[in-house]
Amino acid sequence: MGFQVDLSTFYETGNIGQILDSLVPPAGSKANVNKVTKDLSRLKSQDSLENVPIDVVEWDGSEPKGEEIKETLTEIFMKKDVLYLALGLSQADLASVVDMSFMPTKDSIVLLAFCPSFETNGEPTTENRRLVGVLLANPSEHVETPPTCTSSVNLLLRYLNYCHPTTPETNSTPASKTNALYVSMIGVLSSAPKNQCHSNDSMDARWKRLVLEVLSLLEKKILELAKAKGFSMVERINTSEITAKTSMDSGYRTVRRTCLEDFAFSEHIVVDPKYRSHQSCYMVKDLVA
Repeated sequence: MGFQVDLSTFYETGNIGQILDSLVPPAGSKANVNKVTKDLSRLKSQDSLENVPIDVVEWDGSEPKGEEIKETLTEIFMKKDVLYLALGLSQADLASVVDMSFMPTKDSIVLLAFCPSFETNGEPTTENRRLVGVLLANPSEHVETPPTCTSSVNLLLRYLNYCHPTTPETNSTPASKTNALYVSMIGVLSSAPKNQCHSNDSMDARWKRLVLEVLSLLEKKILELAKAKGFSMVERINTSEITAKTSMDSGYRTVRRTCLEDFAFSEHIVVDPKYRSHQSCYMVKDLVA
């Protein structure tokens, strides 16, 4: 053709098939043909991330161990949650928050999402499936403030209370929470689990799209189980736009939005200007009997 083509760039446009069909390598250019074939093979393997088998199951208390689940949640929130950064929580503080949320009772629900780990070429392996997502939910009436905690954790708990409506409103929240389920934490790893340590930017980009699918599956499963267990409502506070979007797609309605700047003003504290506009959403989903 007389010019070089960056296949990975064109692949992202979604028109790779049309582009490749139009390419006619010069006569005798066996090397170019081999390169195109090699790149197509690479792209096909990377595209396998779009069809990754994801298993979402309710934790039965055995494997993985509770400590592994808590460590995974701590890792997820340390890397990507704006709220914990804005309020200055340390890793130890965050681990303490996870401990508070992880209190399995007969009515609690712990959901786990698994997928295969990946080689650096994007191919899912046939073994070593990894824990990539966790959802913790407890009956709302059992969610209590712990007797002792650090000042940073206490600040976070006050913020979460601040996000709740002060009084129930008609057609906004039920008058009683005795039959409600509260989703306290939900998270998915920010990068694909790999068997090898080499990075693959293309694979990580595709993993970000897969995160939405994992979140949606966790949402769907918790609503199914909540209804089966007799809960009339599921409530949650979404501290990120991504989880708020997946909740909205699952039929939740937004009852209250809270701006971090308003909370900071009420608490007479200073937060980094880049976090002041951060918003959290208190959302509910009514379950039809």
